[in-house]
Amino acid sequence: KVMSYYPLHFLISTLFAPMFVVVDRWRKVPATTTAFHAVLNYTLGQAWFPSAAEIWNPPTWFLSALTFVNLALPTIVLPPMSQLSKDGLRKLLWGLGGLSIVQKLSYSQAWQFRCKGAYKTRVSSPHLWNVTRFHPIW
Repeated sequence: KVMSYYPLHFLISTLFAPMFVVVDRWRKVPATTTAFHAVLNYTLGQAWFPSAAEIWNPPTWFLSALTFVNLALPTIVLPPMSQLSKDGLRKLLWGLGGLSIVQKLSYSQAWQFRCKGAYKTRVSSPHLWNVTRFHPIW
């Protein structure tokens, strides 16, 4: 499945990489950080670094999380799930539903990490905001 979208991602990233590098240079981002951004972009690893979730091309965060799911689901998740009984599957469903609600509640309160002063000013480091928005497990 990954190969159904990765070639296009690679092509578009390569075509626009000069622009992303120039923008990073204009913003005075260190060359090592720009290189790290390139590695994250091409390996689709930005989902694992919330502070870098929106580097270069923000929608590729979704591809990063999707790649993780495509790699983890058949190898790590489905084999143990296939061993569960009907009762175990029911408990898993309720547990995942509860986890989903907790995530939605944390996201609904995360604006406090993003803004100070009733939505008027942004904080300088949106790390906690990005953790609630861009974590691949959520």
